[in-house]
Amino acid sequence: MRSILYSELIKLKGSKILWMVAVGAFLPAILLLLTASNIVHSGRHLTFLMLIQNAFFFLNLIMGPPLFCLIAGFVVARENQDKTINQLFMYPQSRVLFCLGKWFVLLPIIFITILLLFILVILMGAVYFHLPITASQFIHYLLTVLLVIALQWLLTPLSMGVSMVGKSYIPSMVLGIAMVLCSIFAFQSEKYNSFFPYSAVANLMYNWLGEPITQFHLITSFLTITITFVATLIFCTIYYARSSIHNG
Repeated sequence: MRSILYSELIKLKGSKILWMVAVGAFLPAILLLLTASNIVHSGRHLTFLMLIQNAFFFLNLIMGPPLFCLIAGFVVARENQDKTINQLFMYPQSRVLFCLGKWFVLLPIIFITILLLFILVILMGAVYFHLPITASQFIHYLLTVLLVIALQWLLTPLSMGVSMVGKSYIPSMVLGIAMVLCSIFAFQSEKYNSFFPYSAVANLMYNWLGEPITQFHLITSFLTITITFVATLIFCTIYYARSSIHNG
């Protein structure tokens, strides 16, 4: 498994897709800066909690779905795009391990993206807006970041499965855009916001922060993410294991 993870990391090294990590961190930070500046200029009180809430609203519901779907689709479909899938399937390794390796290699990408955004938010609040923050608040926000990383990672098999079937990262991009539209509208609905994966992530994050924005069902949100993860990961492993060697 270690060799598979290493090979997946080598494939990503030098890839232009890694620039998306910077985009995923800096674009929400820029949107946050504009939003926070507007709050300050309007005379309203700005806090670190508001910065965290807004930053991860942009990430979970606007930037995260298309970004992480695109990266997951690229990792899965790259061999199909490069016409090297046949060679990959001929290696004396389990295809299930190859599939899991692609899933595991997404974790450091998501981790770096979200952690970088968190660092930018902390610097923005402390340096630019001169907001006070205690050690306990910092730890609580850091744990929130780790929660979001875990939840976003659990949703990546969904876009992996779409890319496996479509043998391209384009379907995962379409899925990501569709998820943005569905999740934003669903998030505003107390009836449906717990049934869409990315709005469920936002629900759990805001509940962890102690400041839920809308009414939602905690258990339903948790089950939505869990069922999505389990079902799509099982599908990915089975589909990848049974893929024809002639598909490349």
